[in-house]
Amino acid sequence: MNQKKEMTPLREMHERFRERLAVGAFAGKEVWCFGHADATLQLLRLFDVAGISVRGILDNNEAKQGQVVCGVPIVAPEAFLRRETAGTVVCIVSRAYAAMARQLAEGGFRGTIEKLADYNTFAAYSLHEDVRKEKAERLERGRALWRTLRQEHPAPFYFVLPFAAIGDVCHAMAYLDAYCARAGIRERCVVVTGEAERQTVALYGDDDVVCYPQAQMDELVQGVMADRPGDVRIVHHDRPYSNYMIQLLRTTFLPFDAFYRCGVYGLPQNTTPARPVHFAEPEDFHGIVPGRTVILSPYAKSVAGMPLGFWEAEAAHWQAEGNLVYTNTAWGETPIPGTRPLDVPVRELGPLVKRAGTFVARRSGLCELLDGIPCRKIVYFPDVHYSDTPWHVADFFHMPGWENIVVREDGSKMDAGNMGTFHAAKDVDF
Repeated sequence: MNQKKEMTPLREMHERFRERLAVGAFAGKEVWCFGHADATLQLLRLFDVAGISVRGILDNNEAKQGQVVCGVPIVAPEAFLRRETAGTVVCIVSRAYAAMARQLAEGGFRGTIEKLADYNTFAAYSLHEDVRKEKAERLERGRALWRTLRQEHPAPFYFVLPFAAIGDVCHAMAYLDAYCARAGIRERCVVVTGEAERQTVALYGDDDVVCYPQAQMDELVQGVMADRPGDVRIVHHDRPYSNYMIQLLRTTFLPFDAFYRCGVYGLPQNTTPARPVHFAEPEDFHGIVPGRTVILSPYAKSVAGMPLGFWEAEAAHWQAEGNLVYTNTAWGETPIPGTRPLDVPVRELGPLVKRAGTFVARRSGLCELLDGIPCRKIVYFPDVHYSDTPWHVADFFHMPGWENIVVREDGSKMDAGNMGTFHAAKDVDF
């Protein structure tokens, strides 16, 4: 299964980077990035391969400022703007592009800005008649798609999961039955983007699942947000799809799960989440030795990555202990050197991980997907804070029942402890 056929923001970043590199957009300039996130770390690697040094990463989160990631310091934008900025280029790969660009402009930035991915397809930065016409046409396409959806998949209620993100889908589905029971909804249609996400919904027992490419989903969502029909709910934890509960994170710690349970669905804190159980038994176990195999999952969309060389060392460690080591490559990724690729549908991952005996992952949606599988489960977190909050990602995305480990910039490891207690972390030796 190769999930990368559709143009995703990260694929778009790779292509735009190559295009801008070819025309000399970075030649002779001091290069900076804006926003410490996984996409930015991937961008750093692209610059490294191209032989271009990145001077720093701008970030408004005071808790991140002063840290060094991949050898690059994180700097407050205000400090950067006090320097001479002519001859600099700031690269942005973020949904917050408009706000970041505005902040630079208002601060007197004199360099150039490179937007390397269009995360926000709703946004328009011009009032030109052509732009207004294009946006109006887009809205009408979204409305037409809704009419088609209702005709082809008639249902009393529709739940729209707007992004290709397995973790978000898992959280959305975990509380969907409880929400429907409280709301008196007996039948429903779930709408997703991405084949892996469609399979994930099916793991919770939903048969009526409609899957659209991200571009069509964006138009669909725009049509819903414009007309606000009473028989549909956009299920996502962040604005503008949900309430503004996520703003509480600036002052109050809440685990990620709470934003779906309470913020999206308004359910009580003690609501028991459902788990994906309808896995398909694979016909081929790909040579996995029961109890003596480790499956690595080093890739993720939202949580920042580990230091360079970390996963190579991790694979070598498990191999030295006599294990077969695989890399999950279901989205077309490159296997960690020395490991075997494992490219299987999402619906087969559960039985394979159970057979292997050990699952080692960078924090991603696969952790939610495989949470109920009986095996040894280890999850790694980068030593960073979540977004612009004072909370560490190891607290916000903590996995109860897993071995939660924080990885420092130098590759050393710390036990993250229990949720909300990362400040008490202890060194561990693996």
